[in-house]
Amino acid sequence: MRWAFPHGELGTWLALGAVTERSVRVWLRAPGNPSEIARLRLDGRVAAQARLAPDPAHDHIAVADLVLDSPAPNAPFTVEAAGLTRRGRLAPAPGTRAAFSFALGSCHYPFAVGPDGALVERAATRIYPAMARALRARDSRFLLLVGDQVYADVLRPIDVHSALRRRYETEGQLPPLADIVDAYRHVYRGYFNQPGLRALQEGWPTHLMWDDHEVFDSWGGGHGDRLDRRIMEGAAQAYREYQHWRNPNTRVDDAAPYDYSFWYGDVGFLVLDVRGVRDTAAGVVLGARQWHDLDTFLATADQRGCPTVFIVASVPVVHFSPALLALGGRIPGSHQSGVRERWAQPALRAERDRLLDRLFAWQTAGPTRQAILLSGDVHAGAAFRVRRPRRPGTIVQWTSSALTTPLSPFLLAANTLGTALVQVGEWRYRITRQALVPRNNFGLIDVTPIPSGGHLVDLRLCVYQPKRDIVAVAARVVARPGA
Repeated sequence: MRWAFPHGELGTWLALGAVTERSVRVWLRAPGNPSEIARLRLDGRVAAQARLAPDPAHDHIAVADLVLDSPAPNAPFTVEAAGLTRRGRLAPAPGTRAAFSFALGSCHYPFAVGPDGALVERAATRIYPAMARALRARDSRFLLLVGDQVYADVLRPIDVHSALRRRYETEGQLPPLADIVDAYRHVYRGYFNQPGLRALQEGWPTHLMWDDHEVFDSWGGGHGDRLDRRIMEGAAQAYREYQHWRNPNTRVDDAAPYDYSFWYGDVGFLVLDVRGVRDTAAGVVLGARQWHDLDTFLATADQRGCPTVFIVASVPVVHFSPALLALGGRIPGSHQSGVRERWAQPALRAERDRLLDRLFAWQTAGPTRQAILLSGDVHAGAAFRVRRPRRPGTIVQWTSSALTTPLSPFLLAANTLGTALVQVGEWRYRITRQALVPRNNFGLIDVTPIPSGGHLVDLRLCVYQPKRDIVAVAARVVARPGA
């Protein structure tokens, strides 16, 4: 399977992943280069270096952590490798009450099929240069991409899943794993070479998590057949190579789930994998290992005296009316796969409640604590507040989606109605929608320490205005302890 992308495919490319107060993770793809030296410079001097050996078995990719002899919190740095240069700033020291900004986004869908059947770039990609200007203006420290960084399943010329099923389903045999991996790598090279998203990842250290379209629409909603499971296996390898490997403390041979955590000053981030072990029929989204990881993360936040945690779940934990989801589940139609996705649908509701209750328990154990959910997936930006009747605590959830995905009339109606009626059928919590932004958007989040303890956390959901070639704030929501 080979396709022509409007800007060709990613060749030699350097990107930055996890950054701490003393290390930078470097990701390099360099076909034909058996070895490269990556150098980390502070104040012009080489402070750390490592040898990278791009591996043909992993699409000529190599990863290394450049580690300083001693921490240099907040120091500007430069990374050089293969004739390419990237810049950033090291993280604040652990426990430091430092203000910082980061960006949130999901759903990179830059292409359409032209009249002649070839791929063309969509006008929505104009958001990316304006987004980069906005990130620079706010001195954003990193980029958090929370799912659907590629669409390997929706455009017929690059629908890997359908192509594999057409080819192998009738033959009753499984495709070679190498062929599947090669096809998904091809999609990554095309999507990541789109100039706008490529420039963002060149400009900022990036943390990533997959969602369904990195494999195929709504995957993980059931066991699938042997062919689907084989396809998932190949897609997972490409995901690990192009996304997961950039995240902190990860390896290319990790097994699902692919969750990870990191700390930034006195703020914690836990990025959950809601796809890797999902089994809707069994009521499972996270699986036993991630529940353990969640408990460990929150316990560590206790030990560190960390007052604010961000919990990332690519699929929003709250969004649609439970009653509408229950009704939709009883009506046949193509919408069924979308219903199965939602945490508030009957089969997954117990897991949703378990997650929210665990976060409420952690948050209400300290007066300055906040637990904030970050999400993507639904092709609308949104903000919600979740409360428990007659009990203390408020959890906020902020969603940014989509960067460039077109909004269908069905999704516009579903998001507008489903979120407006989010309380209908909800008996356990009091949920209110604070904002809905149906246009292509991204999130800018500022974290500012409060002298009395905790943080003021400020979300701006930004949209692109083509006539003025700028981004504008479509919605703004602020969270603070006890609010």
